[in-house]
Amino acid sequence: MNLDQHDVIGRGSYVVVRSQDESFLVGWVDSLWEVMWPQGSVMMVQLLVCKIGDMDGHYQMRRIERMDEERTVNAEHNCAQAECVVSNTKVVYKERRECATRADEVRHMDHTHFIINSASLKNSELHRTISDLPLHDVTPEEWVNCIREGLAAWGQPQPDIE
Repeated sequence: MNLDQHDVIGRGSYVVVRSQDESFLVGWVDSLWEVMWPQGSVMMVQLLVCKIGDMDGHYQMRRIERMDEERTVNAEHNCAQAECVVSNTKVVYKERRECATRADEVRHMDHTHFIINSASLKNSELHRTISDLPLHDVTPEEWVNCIREGLAAWGQPQPDIE
């Protein structure tokens, strides 16, 4: 991933990220990839968090040590904040050949704003912890309303749920 013409982040890069409590963390990039779908893209970074140690006597610089813990966080582009647009520009292929037909695709207006996917199924507890969102218990009535709204949104008949 190119930050600018001089800074490139890839496997083996050390990066500094700001934690939720505003302190800085050092991490080693184990892997980095972007999955692109018609409705947007997903950025994935797998970091090995580094423990910041004491001052090294020889170099007179701060020591860091990679820790064994591995975690990935699923982030989605924040199209609402960036005001991304849907355009009819995606190349369509038929029998491995580009054709004149174009399909809709999301054009991201920046590469800065993302959201943590707190609904991610992988490392769900980590996503919820990092997101620090207020959670409340869902009542049975709320579940029923949710099911009804979902079925209605998908044009399905609504069952008799009590």
